[in-house]
Amino acid sequence: FEDLPEKVDLIFNALLGKYGEDGCIQGVLEMLGLPYTGSGILASALGMDKKMHKKIIAAAGFNVAKDILIKNYELGIRNYGEKINQKIGFPCVVKPTREGSSMGVSVVKDVGGLDVAFEYAFKYDKEVLVEEYLKGLEFTCVVWGLEDPKAMLPTEIVFEGDFFTYEGKYMPGKTQTITPARVSPEVLKEIQRISVEVYK
Repeated sequence: FEDLPEKVDLIFNALLGKYGEDGCIQGVLEMLGLPYTGSGILASALGMDKKMHKKIIAAAGFNVAKDILIKNYELGIRNYGEKINQKIGFPCVVKPTREGSSMGVSVVKDVGGLDVAFEYAFKYDKEVLVEEYLKGLEFTCVVWGLEDPKAMLPTEIVFEGDFFTYEGKYMPGKTQTITPARVSPEVLKEIQRISVEVYK
């Protein structure tokens, strides 16, 4: 990669997931002095690290799902079933802290499903978040711009099952996307407002 500055003027970053949008490739490009598209190191790292991202947006006054952070070395020491049942309840979501595309994510219906979900999530990270399961509509909202960011029309994502899975995101015919989302104009505007505020 040291030869890149002699070969390119700009990197158009279209990499997804670990190393591509978590600040790693951004750090390499910064060291090389190469301009690139997309967010910088800090924004990329915070966008991928779900626990830190939630801490920052919660501190800014946004609502976030209740969660418990579990590190892989703690699993054999503590029994988390009781703590999860008391603080979050079931169903709950078990996910790697720093992974994308719904990799390693499970919706757990009862305490008996935790072991399998933990084993799956810990394949992708050394830290796992257990979150309350929030049932509702799923939206995505693109925000662009620097000084005066704007939100595009929110898209409603219609999928089967308990959550928007990897297969649902990338396999043809698994998911339906509807733009604009089928909600009232007031809700559309509120999604756009919140998206811009979180983006800032």
